[in-house]
Amino acid sequence: MPGANSFAGIVSGAQRLLAAVAQNADQLQAAEAHRAELEAALNQFKELAGRRDNLKAEKQVLSRQMRAAGERVNDATIDLKALIKATMGSRSEKLIEFLMAPRRKVLRTDRDPRKAVLKRPPTVDAESPAAKG
Repeated sequence: MPGANSFAGIVSGAQRLLAAVAQNADQLQAAEAHRAELEAALNQFKELAGRRDNLKAEKQVLSRQMRAAGERVNDATIDLKALIKATMGSRSEKLIEFLMAPRRKVLRTDRDPRKAVLKRPPTVDAESPAAKG
């Protein structure tokens, strides 16, 4: 049995009620206005559900198209940045305007940065001969 608030639950409940009212129409003549209102509301509900399902399908198609367009944007961005870098040079500081980092010289004090040792300046001890000087 579908839930009371599910699409199937709402539709089947309303349809059962309308069928029961139709079978007992001679006893429920005063309920005709309410029956017509329920029938109109049920038809609108079904129409809206159909439109929603159609929009879901359309959304999926549009999402697929957006993914494809996004890939084209990424490819075009890479191509354009490569052209700009080739035209201006990979070391040009002007590349910053185009959201690219220029190649810069790296200053190294030692050839192998893994072996670099930080040297502290010598400290002067109060008892050392240099401090008494």
